[in-house]
Amino acid sequence: MSVDAILQQIENLSLSERAELFAKLRERYGKSESGASSNPRPDQTGVYSVDQLIDRARRSS
Repeated sequence: MSVDAILQQIENLSLSERAELFAKLRERYGKSESGASSNPRPDQTGVYSVDQLIDRARRSS
């Protein structure tokens, strides 16, 4: 699966589904070393929100 396909799948998730996904990723891969908040928003991925990541991916295409 390409990064664009993954980002599209994430974009289609509701906020609660995104929160669940990010919680599972944190469980599996640990917390970010970037010093991100201990209570991130459901759409926050360490430094950038999912929407910001999607916008950046679109601009780079």
